[in-house]
Amino acid sequence: MKIFYIAFYTMKKRIKNKSDSLRMILFPMFLIFVIGISLKTAYSPINFTTEKIDIFSQSDKVYSDFKNYIDNDKVFNKIIVINRVKSISEGKKYVTDGNITALIQLSNNYTIINTYVYKMDYFETSYIKELSTSYENKKKFNFSSEGNNVKEVALNLNSKIPTSKDYYGVTMLVLMLFYCAYYGSALIGEDDEADIRGRIAALPINKSEYLTGKIIGSSLLVFLQSVFIIVLSSFFYKINWGNNPINLFFIVAIFSFFVINFGIFVRIITGDKALTSFIINILIPIFTLIGGGYLSSTFTSDALNKISFISPSFAVQNLIFKSIYNYNMNYNCYYYEIIILAIAMFLINIFIGRRKV
Repeated sequence: MKIFYIAFYTMKKRIKNKSDSLRMILFPMFLIFVIGISLKTAYSPINFTTEKIDIFSQSDKVYSDFKNYIDNDKVFNKIIVINRVKSISEGKKYVTDGNITALIQLSNNYTIINTYVYKMDYFETSYIKELSTSYENKKKFNFSSEGNNVKEVALNLNSKIPTSKDYYGVTMLVLMLFYCAYYGSALIGEDDEADIRGRIAALPINKSEYLTGKIIGSSLLVFLQSVFIIVLSSFFYKINWGNNPINLFFIVAIFSFFVINFGIFVRIITGDKALTSFIINILIPIFTLIGGGYLSSTFTSDALNKISFISPSFAVQNLIFKSIYNYNMNYNCYYYEIIILAIAMFLINIFIGRRKV
């Protein structure tokens, strides 16, 4: 109960600083509007007629079956051009060189063994997997039915592509969340500046509980600010946030807890307010850049894309995009990454930071 009282007090104290609260809500709204409009054409539906996929199959019959499936499908036949390669190594080289989008390896029993993609892009990776799943499911139906019970699910690829506003709605939300690390860094030492350490010492609560309450309160405030941004951008900009608000808000809540602990962690390590501010100002733009926050991986170099996995921004953006567009990808590793990092920093913060509040 004491922890929640401290959490409520911390939230109330932050909310009183109206300029900070409004800035954290209005600034990302401004960025979404400006960047979303200026890059509108860059994120318009892509011409997929040049998408090339190589197929490796030892069976002529299996290859012909897959090719016929593509040719006869009203969605895939307009966007995919396939070619047969003689070996896996040949196909891999074409993928590595960027000459093709993907290489699909077929087995002799009409299943897909492996799929190699050129870029781990939110959209491209997903639609190739949609293609693979669609083919295998249809074959299962064909083998197990009379034919008139086969169900085909239309794949609307345009619905899987975020517009510029949709894209920057997500990335600027994540950017704002990350900058809320300042809230966390301010939790260490703020009581000394306010000259209330003596009153804190007199409270019937230990320092670990006191710091935990402050972390919870700050995390809740960040979460509520994010909800405001989501609601406002959905209403004013018609941004697509998907049809699963519970999952979306869960992701935002996890990251809110992460950024507060990140800010505290940096402050504890540096022990200096100015140095903490400098490090946060350096790390957040770097994480945003390599995570695709400023430009989608479609427009960035391969070298940058290869290190994107080290960015927490990349992890949470993947989770949000999957929640919105229901990408057929397993992104559980990103949940583990954010949760494990958040809990690890929280435990370190409580163990060391309690001596500094």
